[in-house]
Amino acid sequence: MKKFLILFCAVLLLSTGLVLASQNYVLKVKVQAANVRSEPDRNASVVKTLQLGTILESNNKIGEWFEIIVDDGKGTKLSAYINTSVVDIVSTGAAQPVQPPVQQVQPPVQPPVQAPQQPAQAPVYQQPVSYAAPKVYSGGGIRLLGGLTNSNISYDKSRADEAAGGQEYEKYIKARMGPMGGIGFEIGGQFSFEVDLMYMPKGVKFQGTYDATAQGGGNVTFDVDVAMNAVSVPVLLKFKILPGSTPYLFGGGEVGYILNGKAKYTYTSDGQTQKGEEDLLKKDENGETALNQLDYGLVFGAGFEVNLGGLKFTIEGRYHMGLANLFKQTAASEGQGATSSDYVRTKALVILAGIKI
Repeated sequence: MKKFLILFCAVLLLSTGLVLASQNYVLKVKVQAANVRSEPDRNASVVKTLQLGTILESNNKIGEWFEIIVDDGKGTKLSAYINTSVVDIVSTGAAQPVQPPVQQVQPPVQPPVQAPQQPAQAPVYQQPVSYAAPKVYSGGGIRLLGGLTNSNISYDKSRADEAAGGQEYEKYIKARMGPMGGIGFEIGGQFSFEVDLMYMPKGVKFQGTYDATAQGGGNVTFDVDVAMNAVSVPVLLKFKILPGSTPYLFGGGEVGYILNGKAKYTYTSDGQTQKGEEDLLKKDENGETALNQLDYGLVFGAGFEVNLGGLKFTIEGRYHMGLANLFKQTAASEGQGATSSDYVRTKALVILAGIKI
């Protein structure tokens, strides 16, 4: 009976040693992005993606899969699996099995010898490895916009010069500057769609001096400021060239409505100065105005978006090319040599800065 108990204890200790000798693996991800799956199966769902160089620990290998513990991003630890093809084994280890006792002759007691103290070696996986989040294309949002517009007009030059008795209008035309602003709504990623609601001043200036001797006068100096304040709705398609902070291109159309239009003028001739103001939307005796209020055209340009955490800053240049004829042929204008082919169209260069939230 005593021999049987000794044999049973020896078998129990040996089996315990084999259990303690299970493998412990230290792994390192060797590809740019390694999928971690919910089951040891290539068709199982992906619970997380690990970056190149991530250090892992596993104490269980099932075929071509290592069982690991990962964080689901919400603080919950999950048991998951990673394939052997996407990791390198950095090191392995095993607990030493407990040896059964062996009857030995006791040697004489020797004084203990102090072994030199060795510095503890930190395991290679002790320090966490952190990686920057991969860059992605900026998404949509609400943009608060503000900037400056440099507006001008295009017109039928030959007809205008003819109507002015040979005077060249073009050399007197000056761009008109003004502040603008509004709000934009963007959806999408690399390709995105944006609709803006803008307050946009348009118009033109005429400044200079011309010789009116042929008309019975002398030199005439003039300054005419034509201001047209409009609500503009650009509809744009945007293409972002790079992930993260990126340059981008855009193009689309614009529909606008002119809220008011005024022409302020100053004429000086023979030492006499005349000033005045004309409302371009005031109805004449025939109930007509001199200006069409509906404006539309094309918009295109480029910009740059800077991604700073939760905020994104943009700066861009736009060109607005009007296609609508703002000149309105009326009963009053027909007696002044105007024809149905006469046209006046808006155009503008715009610089805009914005914050996307």
